[in-house]
Amino acid sequence: LAAVDIALWDIMAKVSNKPLWQYLGGHKSKQIKAYNTNGGWLNWSKERLIKDVTEIVEQGFTGVKIKVGKADSHEDYYRCKAVRKAIGDQTLFMIDVNQQWNINTAMTWGKKLEEFDLFWLEEPLNPDDIMGHKKLADALNVPIALGEHVYTKYAFRDYIHQGALEYCQVDVTRVGGITEWQQVAGLAASYDIPICPHVGDMGQIHQHLVAATRGAIMLEYIPWIRHIFVEPATVVNGHYILPQMPGASTEIIPALFEQYRVR
Repeated sequence: LAAVDIALWDIMAKVSNKPLWQYLGGHKSKQIKAYNTNGGWLNWSKERLIKDVTEIVEQGFTGVKIKVGKADSHEDYYRCKAVRKAIGDQTLFMIDVNQQWNINTAMTWGKKLEEFDLFWLEEPLNPDDIMGHKKLADALNVPIALGEHVYTKYAFRDYIHQGALEYCQVDVTRVGGITEWQQVAGLAASYDIPICPHVGDMGQIHQHLVAATRGAIMLEYIPWIRHIFVEPATVVNGHYILPQMPGASTEIIPALFEQYRVR
């Protein structure tokens, strides 16, 4: 459903001869701050982790995110300590648990990791556990972010109404496309909850949506497959460069289509 909905919006923007962000009412003056996730993978050594987050800051990014959720949470603690020391006090620092904790672990280690001035704690629990996230949001001083595995506007509604969500990471490829993404974004905005999408599309479509959405404050950057797109998502000095071609930036280079198609 998401793919069909996105394709229809792409067609409408192309018929209007406008990039999607402009078709949706966005303004070219909006700067989209990017934070980088491509330097903090869980399986990397602490040495490689420090090397990569240092390079990310040197490239102009003002925010970095790393994965946590080691079998021994003490290891997460020391990795976070090393990262905060490496990136300094002025760089935003987010951590992503990818649902690896239970409520007791999240309460204990979420509290311990607060000393590193975390911008948010992402997906600490199973995404179906709305009340568990509510308990964490009430107990911790670090905001709770999630949305990567929340698939409908109704589930987002329940999270928001319970006060269990403080940064909304709604992903256009995982809800019902652009139409439902806008509905979730509108709901979040009505509660003054900032929108920082998860980039299942590697940022191609989300850069347009963030540019056209008042409550969207920042966008993740992972450059894995940018080489396959005619107009790839581009970040310079820590900010996305708004696309200029008509459409939603989803067009794949024809020569690479066969290589990446799912059979």
